Amino acid sequence: MGALFKLLFCIQAFATPAHSEPSTTLEIALSADVAPFSYMENGTLHGINYEILNQLSQITGMKFTYKLYPHIRLQNSLSKINPDMTIFFSVSCDKYSDLYEKKESLYTAKPTLYLKESVSYDKEKIRVGMLRGACTDLSTKYLKRELITDVTDTSQVIEMLYTGRLDGICGLPAMVNYLLKQRKHSVKLIPYKTDSQTLEAVICRKKNLSPELKKKLDEAFKSVKIPSLDVPVSGL
Repeated sequence: MGALFKLLFCIQAFATPAHSEPSTTLEIALSADVAPFSYMENGTLHGINYEILNQLSQITGMKFTYKLYPHIRLQNSLSKINPDMTIFFSVSCDKYSDLYEKKESLYTAKPTLYLKESVSYDKEKIRVGMLRGACTDLSTKYLKRELITDVTDTSQVIEMLYTGRLDGICGLPAMVNYLLKQRKHSVKLIPYKTDSQTLEAVICRKKNLSPELKKKLDEAFKSVKIPSLDVPVSGL
């Protein structure tokens, strides 16, 4: 994954147009390191967000060119990266409201603080790994800043829990569940607190796309099937 952040991967998704007009190409920016939403595995792009956009490409007959970035860079530099579309949580898209508009509510998620079954909550002692900065409010209320580890290499977080370097994880349930499914060690996690704020994922697209193109995307999206995120966190 380290090489991914040194080089910009460019992946193209082709769809056979249902008409004889020249195909339109849109540049799509996605995070490369937020499984199961969008991530690289064995050189191939995967994830819920990619599945949604790939359906949109196939339905419209457009060609989508995917450019992948570290999650933090994409969030902080969308206007510089300047893609035609991405999938963001609503609050992130709002930061670029001068250039981008929110279209289509995709799915929702609530940041949750999970503790190991063997751990009793103690704000003064508990050590928690934060996944992609998803738990800002929870960490302020229930955790000490100096005991929080911002996890950049999510592949190591279950081992850190197993070996006792962490007492819990704070992140979106879908991310935590994905990590547990990839585990080499058995770790039982119990949800301790769930954020009152619900994060809503949206299509975040340029305002200056042509009206014809926007209409075509809007119509096509009616046929897109959104993958379910309603999967309970496990860890037996």
